[in-house]
Amino acid sequence: MPSETSHADVLSLGSGRRLCSRLTLTECIANLEAILLSYRPPIYLHMPPYVFPGWQWNGSQEQSPNTVISFEDSNNDFLLAAFWPDSNGTECGLFPLGSGDERLSALPTIGHWKQRDSSLTSIGVVPRGQITLAPPRVPDQFFDEILRTAGFPSTPRNIEKIRTKIGEMFILKAQQFIASDDPGSADRFVQSHKYAGNPSREFCQSVLDDLAAWNPNLLPYMQDLPMRCRAIVLEAVDYPSGSMWEEYER
Repeated sequence: MPSETSHADVLSLGSGRRLCSRLTLTECIANLEAILLSYRPPIYLHMPPYVFPGWQWNGSQEQSPNTVISFEDSNNDFLLAAFWPDSNGTECGLFPLGSGDERLSALPTIGHWKQRDSSLTSIGVVPRGQITLAPPRVPDQFFDEILRTAGFPSTPRNIEKIRTKIGEMFILKAQQFIASDDPGSADRFVQSHKYAGNPSREFCQSVLDDLAAWNPNLLPYMQDLPMRCRAIVLEAVDYPSGSMWEEYER
């Protein structure tokens, strides 16, 4: 299960709504997934309704969440959900952007969640500053998993090609983010992230890390970037011809 990460460029979140359920962690996440799918269909077949974000817990290690996910609610607003399962069920913290406890009373997802889980109860507030967003992570087996899902072997050539493609997509998205504020900085970012040959997983991760370093306020909006790029390239597998996958080894 993706877990906590440490990075200097983080974004501290405000207080969160504290909830508890008698259901297991798996059941709680399944209910949330069903709610999110009821809000909107996936934009891509392989795009999940939630992602595992980069995060850092600032409280005691004993209180660190077991699982953290992020998603958009029915209003397309960012939410982070942290979970603490135990023998009695699961505790959850829901963290929207912004500050002030008053914003916690207007989270539509909680009402929709309570409709599916009659045991779900509000039990207070998680103080601000307990959890921070960090850059999303590129998992160790990210590229192999994409190839396997697409039905291609993880040959050296295929690995190089999929890394190059994902790296290009990360850079393009970073350029778009930055150009909306400072076109000159966007050009410099692209120039500083040129590579020759096979880009490594660490290179692809560095694009995300450096984008967060440029502006940590982008962190909520870049958490789905690895999974979005994965979904886009997998979407092309079903194209009858002219797909990027025509150049891959079978």
